Amino acid sequence: MRDLFKRVARQSKTAIIAFKIFDNWRLKRRVNSGDIETIHGSTHLNRSVTASLDYVNQQFNDYLMYAGISTADLAGKQILELGPGDNLGVALKFLAAGAKTVVCVDRFFSKRDPQHELAIYQSLRDVLTSGQERSRFDEAISLDGKIKFNDEKLRNIYGNTLEALASDLVQSYKAFDLIVSCAVLEEIYNPESTFAAMYQLLAPGGYLIHKIDLTDYGMFRLQGLHPLTFLTIPEPIYKRMASDSGLPNRKRLSFYVETMKRLGCEARFLVTSILTTGRLNPPVDHTLVNFETDEASSSMLQGIRKKLASEFKDSNPHDLLVDGLLLIARRPA
Repeated sequence: MRDLFKRVARQSKTAIIAFKIFDNWRLKRRVNSGDIETIHGSTHLNRSVTASLDYVNQQFNDYLMYAGISTADLAGKQILELGPGDNLGVALKFLAAGAKTVVCVDRFFSKRDPQHELAIYQSLRDVLTSGQERSRFDEAISLDGKIKFNDEKLRNIYGNTLEALASDLVQSYKAFDLIVSCAVLEEIYNPESTFAAMYQLLAPGGYLIHKIDLTDYGMFRLQGLHPLTFLTIPEPIYKRMASDSGLPNRKRLSFYVETMKRLGCEARFLVTSILTTGRLNPPVDHTLVNFETDEASSSMLQGIRKKLASEFKDSNPHDLLVDGLLLIARRPA
C-alpha cells in the first residue's frame, strides 16, 4: 500500500503533501514503539569500499581545513559527532590522528551491512601512514572477525537526542573541543535547543563545524515542481510532514547567522551550493555572494515569491537561493 501511495504522490503537490504526512505519522509511530532502525542515514550501504573511504577522508579533511586546525592540534582532544549514520570512519580518523575520545550521538540506528562496514574499517586502517596511527586505531576498535568498539575511546549512543543526553555528557566528559556533523542539523525540526545543548557542551575555544543542506531533499524538485515549493506550505501542515521523518526543517541561512550571534560565537558561513548554479567549489563566504544583478536568480524567484508561506514572503534572496551551507563557529576562549 505504501508503494502505491508513493507512486500516486508523485503526480501532484497535494498528493506529495498527503504522502509525507502519512509517512511522518508512520515513522513517529514506529519510533515511539522503540524501533529506531532506518534506511535514512545509510550513506555507505550502496557505496563501494573505495567510495566510502573517499567519503570518510573528505569529511575528515574538510573539518580540519575549515576549522583551520591540523592533525597535530587534535592531540588529547575530545570530539562529538552528531548523526554519524551507518559508519564511524570519521570518528576513527580523529582517534588515529591523536584525539583522546570521540562520542557519536544519533537519534536513529541507520541500517548497515556489517561485513561491508568491517571492510571499510579494515581499508581505513590499511591506508594509515604510521605505526602510531595504527596503534591508536587499534585502541579504539577490534576488527577480529567482527566489529567491537572500545567505549573509552569511541562511544556510540543511539536512540536519543543531544538535548536529552547533554547533562550526562557534561558529567562524563566535561566539555568537547570539536562538535561536527554532516547533513544532520537540517533534519532536526526545532534545532534551537540542539544549538543550546552544543554550546553547553563546547569547551571555551572549541569549534562547531556543520555541513547543512538547505534543499527540499528532492521531494518536490525531483518531481518537476519548483525547487522552493516546500517553502509555500503553511507551517502547521509542513510540521505534520516533517517533524519526525527527517525531512528538512526549512531553517534558512539567516536562522543560523542569528543563532550564532545569540550564542556569542565567532562564526563564518560558507555557501556550498546555490539553487541557480549548483555546487560551489571551493565554498564562498556568504557575504560575497551577490544575487542583486543575477538574472537567473530573479527569474527563479519571480513566479514563486507570491506563493511562499507567510514566514518566507519577505525573505531575502540569500535565504531563498542558498542551497547548502558550511557553518564554522568558535566559542570564545
